[in-house]
Amino acid sequence: MSWNYAVTAYKPSSIRFSLTGNFTGPLDRNLIVGKNNQLEIWTMAEEGIEPKHDVPIYGRISTMSLYRQPGKEQDLLLITTEKYKMVILEYDSELAQPISTKYTGDISDTNGRETENGQIIVVDPLCRCIIMHLYEGTLKILPLDTNKLYEAKPAYNVRLDVVDILDIKMLSPKKSSNDPPVVVILYQDSNGARHVKSHYIDLANKELKEGPFQQSNVDSGSNTMIPLPSPHGGVVLLGERSVVYHDASTGFAAKETLKPISIRAYGQVDPDGTRWLLADASGSLYMLQLKPNSNVKSTKIQLEDLGETCIPSTVSYCDAGFVFVGSMYGDSQLIKLHMGEEQQLQEVYSYTNLGPIVDLCVVDIDKTNTTHADNSNNNHGMGQCQVVTCSGGFKDGSLRVIRNGIGIEPLSVIDLAGIKGLWPLRPSHDSANQEMIVISFLNQTHLLGFDQEDNLGPIQIPGLITNTQTLCCATMVGETWLQVTDACVRLVSISTKQMVSEWRSNQKILMADATSTQVLLTTGEGRLIYLQIIDGQIQQIKSTVLDHEVSCISIQPFDPAQTQSSLACVGMWHHISVRLLSLPELNTVLVQPIAGQVLPRSVLMVRLEQCDDYLMVALGDGHLITFKINQQDFQLGDYKKISLGTKPITLSPFMSKGQMNVFACSDRPAVIYSQNKKLLFSNVNQKDVSFMCGFNSQQVNDAMAIALEGSQQLMIGTIDEIQKLHIKTIPLQQQPRRICYQESTNTFAVITSQSRMDQDSVIESSHVLLLNADTFDQVFDYRLDAREEGWSIVSATFGDKQYYVVGTAYVLAEEDEPTKGRVLVFEARDNGAQVVLALQAETEVKGPALALQPFHQKLIVAVGGKILLYRFEQDEDGTQVKELLLEHVCRGSRVTTLTLQSRGDFILAGDIMKSVSLLNYKPLDGTIEEIARDYGCTWLSTTEMLDDDHFLYADSTFNICTLQKNHDAVSDEAKRSLVMVGKYHLGDFVNKFAHGRLVMNTMAKSSSDHDAPSSSSTAQDASQQEQQPIATTIYGTRSGAIGVIAQLPQDLYQYMHKVQHAMRESVVGIGGLKHQEYRAYRTERRSEDCENFLDGDLIEEFINLSLQQKQQVVDVMKQVANDASLTVDAVTNKIEELASQLH
Repeated sequence: MSWNYAVTAYKPSSIRFSLTGNFTGPLDRNLIVGKNNQLEIWTMAEEGIEPKHDVPIYGRISTMSLYRQPGKEQDLLLITTEKYKMVILEYDSELAQPISTKYTGDISDTNGRETENGQIIVVDPLCRCIIMHLYEGTLKILPLDTNKLYEAKPAYNVRLDVVDILDIKMLSPKKSSNDPPVVVILYQDSNGARHVKSHYIDLANKELKEGPFQQSNVDSGSNTMIPLPSPHGGVVLLGERSVVYHDASTGFAAKETLKPISIRAYGQVDPDGTRWLLADASGSLYMLQLKPNSNVKSTKIQLEDLGETCIPSTVSYCDAGFVFVGSMYGDSQLIKLHMGEEQQLQEVYSYTNLGPIVDLCVVDIDKTNTTHADNSNNNHGMGQCQVVTCSGGFKDGSLRVIRNGIGIEPLSVIDLAGIKGLWPLRPSHDSANQEMIVISFLNQTHLLGFDQEDNLGPIQIPGLITNTQTLCCATMVGETWLQVTDACVRLVSISTKQMVSEWRSNQKILMADATSTQVLLTTGEGRLIYLQIIDGQIQQIKSTVLDHEVSCISIQPFDPAQTQSSLACVGMWHHISVRLLSLPELNTVLVQPIAGQVLPRSVLMVRLEQCDDYLMVALGDGHLITFKINQQDFQLGDYKKISLGTKPITLSPFMSKGQMNVFACSDRPAVIYSQNKKLLFSNVNQKDVSFMCGFNSQQVNDAMAIALEGSQQLMIGTIDEIQKLHIKTIPLQQQPRRICYQESTNTFAVITSQSRMDQDSVIESSHVLLLNADTFDQVFDYRLDAREEGWSIVSATFGDKQYYVVGTAYVLAEEDEPTKGRVLVFEARDNGAQVVLALQAETEVKGPALALQPFHQKLIVAVGGKILLYRFEQDEDGTQVKELLLEHVCRGSRVTTLTLQSRGDFILAGDIMKSVSLLNYKPLDGTIEEIARDYGCTWLSTTEMLDDDHFLYADSTFNICTLQKNHDAVSDEAKRSLVMVGKYHLGDFVNKFAHGRLVMNTMAKSSSDHDAPSSSSTAQDASQQEQQPIATTIYGTRSGAIGVIAQLPQDLYQYMHKVQHAMRESVVGIGGLKHQEYRAYRTERRSEDCENFLDGDLIEEFINLSLQQKQQVVDVMKQVANDASLTVDAVTNKIEELASQLH
C-alpha cells in the first residue's frame, strides 16, 4: 500500500483574477488577486502595493467579484469555486479573524451540462440580484434581499434560447432605480456569427423579457464587454478590429477601426468610466477614452497605445498611476503610468510566475546524476536536486531553474584570486559590529573596510604585517587585534594601530586558531603550543608533542559569549582521528577514531539552539561527521555522517538573526543549523566557496564575506533568514514544450515553438535548443522541418554513448490529427568550434511520436494507440548509431498513448482516454504484452511509476490517484486489473511528475553503519538503525505550482492523519468551505472522499496557528488517538521535522 502525503512547495503563481476596491476599509485601496486556490490581498502604499493577507481557499477559484451595497462605504467580495460553491466575504479589522463569511451556498444543479466557457457571475449594480451562467441554456438568478443585506432568496433558473455564451454583463441604470435589472449577453450561433442581445429581468415573475437593444453580426472577434457606470451607462463591445459603444437608453453606438488585436483584459481607471485600460494577447497596453459629444448625441472613442507589458490575463488600475498586470503566461508586473511622456510605462516590480509548467526535469547537477530518465526510483542519494521547468508561453516563455536552499543576496563583488583565508575584525572587543575584513593570500595580506563615506575599500593598519600570509586573526580582550603568521603571533592596539606585543616562533607556524584570550598553534611534527593574552601581553603557557601530525585545530568555545575555551580539538594525520585536549594543560581527554582513509580537514566545537553541543569533523572528501558531546564526561553520541560535497570542507561558525549557525565551505557549500533540536542542512545558492566569515557592520546588517574559488571573487552579501526555493529565469522569448538533461555532455535539450509575423501572415516554427547545463547559454539551435512540431524528447544510452532522441509530428491544416511524424536521433558533439546537435539517424512513423522511453539500450515510442520497440543499429566502426530498426509493435485497446515510463521489464503507458495500462517485456522473444490495466475511462494528463507495484497518475479533472497491482486476486481476470488505492482532488492540472528531492537528504548514516567508529564512546548508539529517507515525487502544474508527493511510512501516515482530522474539526475555512469536500475525488460522473492521501498544506498550516488554536487541535487529537500525553510542542516538532525533509 502507498501512503501518500501531498504538499505544495511553491504556491500557485499564475494569476487568473485581479480586482481593485475598498475591501479592508473605506479608506483602503486594495488589490485582490486570485491564484488557483489562493487569495492575496494587497494595500496601496506610497511606492506601490504592500501584501496584507495571503489565505488559502478550500476550492479552485472560478470567479471573483467586488461589489458594494447601496449606502455602504466598503466592498464585499464574492467568490465561486469549481465545485459550485459561492461565498460572500466581508472584512472587519476589529475581529481576530478579520475576513468573515456573510453568505455561503451551493449553486450547483443536479442536471445540466456545464458550460464550455466556464462560470460567469455578475452582480446587479443596485444589488438586487446575482446572475449566474453555469450550465448551457440557462441562467441562474439569485435575488438579494435589500432589506436584509446579507440574505438571499431562493435561486431559480430561467431558460435561454442561446447556448454558446461568451460574456454576460449587467447595465447600470441611467434613469430610475425602479427600472428592472438589465442583462446583456454576447453569444455565438451555430454558424460562428456573434451577436449581442439584452433582457429585462422580471424578479417578481421570475422571467426574462426582451431588453432595450440588440445587435446582430458584431465583430467576429468580439469576446468581451465592458459595462459602463452611470452617467454613461451601456456597454463597450471589444472586438478584434473594432470598439463599439452601445447605449442602452438611446441606442447610439460609436465605432473605431483598429489594427487586429485580441483584448484579453480590461481595467477601470476613472470612477465615472471615462477611461479604461485594455490589454491584448500580445502584451500591448492601451488606454481607451470615451468622450461624450455635447452637441450631438454621440460618444467619441479614442484608443492610445501605451507600450508593452507581459502577456496579460487581468489588468487592474490601483491608484496614483500604478497598474497591476496579472499574467498566466509570464511574470506579472506592477507598472507606473507616465502619461504624455515618451516612455509611458515603467516597470516598478515583477512577480515571479512559473505557470504554466508544461514540462520539467529533476537533475542533481552536483553529483552529475539525473533522475529525469532514470528507470529506477532512487532519490535517496545525498545530493540535492534542482528542478528545471518549461514555463510561460509565447514571448514570455522561459526556463526556470528552481533550487531549495538558503540564498545569499550579493551586495558587492570584488575580483580577488587566490584567497587563503578570511577573518573579521571589530572596532572594540565588546562591539557587535565587524568593520573590517582581513584577507589572506599566499604571500601577502590585505584589509578591507568602510571609509568615512561608507565606501568599501582597502585600508591600512601599520601594526599588521601585510607582506606575508596570515594564518589567523581575531579581536582580543584589552582592545587589541591578533595576527598569526608563519613566523610570529602579534597584538596590535586598536586605538594606536601599532604593535604592542609579539611572540616569535623558532619553527614555521603551520596553522592556528584563537579565542579572544587564547591562541593554539602547531609547528609540525605533532607539536602544539598554547598561548594566552595576559595583561596585554602574549605569554606561552604550555606546549606538547603529540604522537602524530596535526591536520586541523580549533579552540572555539561552545558558548560564543565566552572569552575562553576549556577544550581544544585537533585532527590527526596517519592515525586518522580527532582528539579533545584540556586547556591549559593540553592533556588528552578523548581520542575518537575516524573510520576510513580520509583525513580530517576542519574541526569545530559549537552550540546550536543554545542547548545542544556538537563536535563537527569535516573530511577531505566532502563528508561531514557530527557528534553530540557531553562536556561533563566528554562522551560523544548521536554519530552521523553525511555527504555535503566532493572537496575538502572548511567549517566557519557565524551568527544570523541571533542564532548560531555553521557555514560549510566546499564545492557545494551548505549552512548547518538546528531546529527543534534536530540538525538540518541547507544548500546555498553559490558554488565553490573556499572561505567565509561574518561581516555584520553598521553599513550592512547580518552580512557575510565569502571567497568564491571558481570565479576568483570576494562577495559581500546578506543571507536569507529561512530556507526557501530560489528561482533563476532563463528567457527564451519562445514557447518551451519539452526538456531533457544529458549527464555525459552536461547539457539540456529543449523543444520550443516560435511564432513570428511575416508581413500579414504568422509563421510557426519548432526548434531543438541545446543549452550548457552550468550557464544555460544556448550553444546550438536545430530547426525542424516546416509544419513539423517536436512533441517528445529523451536522453538514451546505446553502447557507451548518450544520444538525444526527439519525437515529432507534421501538423497540417487539412488534417484533423497528424498522420505522420519522425523519430530523430542526435548526438551532442563538440566539433572544435562549438557543441552541435548532429543528426545520426531518423525514422518515419505513421502519426505523432507523443512519448519516448529509453529501455534496455533500446527505444520505446508511442504512436497513437500503438507501442513501438526500436533497436539502435551501429555503423561499421561500431562507434555511431546509423539507424533505428523496428523490432516489435504492441497493439491494444489504447486510443492515444501520452506517457511512457519503465522499471526493469515493466512499462507503464498512460492513455488520453483509457487511463493506465501495465506492459511487460519478454526478452527471450523481444515482445511486449499488456498484463494489467485500469478499466476506468479517465482522461489522463501524466503518469509515474512509484515502484514495481504502485503507479501514480493525474487527470483532467484535477485529481491525482494511485493504482496498485492486484496481487491478492484469485482469478486471472481480476489479476489483470489495476486497483485504485488512493485518490485525491489536488485542484490543479498536473503536467509532469518526476522522481527527485527538493531538499538535501539529511538522513545520515548512524553509528550502526559500517563506517561508524569503533570507539566505546559511541557504543551507546550502536542500537540505532539507519534511517531511510522518504521517497518523493515532484510535480509541476498549469497554475505554476511546484509540489511534492511523499510516500510515508504507515505509522507516520497514521499520525499525520490524526493531525489532519483534528485540523478539519478545529479550523474553519474561509467562506465556510469544508476541507473534506474540497479534497474529495471528483469527476464528471461521481464524487468520493479522498483516500490514502493527506493534505500536507492543511497539516503544515498547524505551524502558523496561534498557541490557543494549536491547543484546540491537540485536544481533538487526544480524543481521537486516546492519548493524553500529546503536547503542542511534540506535534509541532513532528510536523516541522517532516516538512524539513520534503521542502
